[in-house]
Amino acid sequence: FHHYGIPKHVLDEKLFGVLLYLYALCIVLLFLAAAVCIGGLSKNRWQALIGCIGVWVVLVLAWPVLLISILHQLPFYAAMPLLQIATLFNPLEFTRIFFTIQLGGGAVFGTQYAEWVTWLQQPRSAFYFVGLALIWIAIFLSVTILATRRGRYRGA
Repeated sequence: FHHYGIPKHVLDEKLFGVLLYLYALCIVLLFLAAAVCIGGLSKNRWQALIGCIGVWVVLVLAWPVLLISILHQLPFYAAMPLLQIATLFNPLEFTRIFFTIQLGGGAVFGTQYAEWVTWLQQPRSAFYFVGLALIWIAIFLSVTILATRRGRYRGA
């Protein structure tokens, strides 16, 4: 987020807290949309609960291990594009990268994300992030709507 003429020392104290709050809010919204989608596709509450926990475990806990093990099997020239595509397909990872860069920690990602760091430090990067987050939410909710309509017509 660019500061548009407000002195930096005034923003540093409050902006950090606001960005952390927005980070948590974005994660909650994205996972809530995913949970609604899983619930809409499930036949009962237990199936929905297990599905939500499974998705959370894969996207939060197992993601780095899965990503490293899959990328390790590929030739080097194919690993970088797959890493970037995989980052877009994990809403938590993209959110984490976006807010880490906005908080000034872009150097932690290294050379693999150098293009992402310069791209996400641009003034319009917040619009790209919000657009991608809205696309994710729209996909989740559209799948839910289609699944519930289909179930209604099939008598489920």
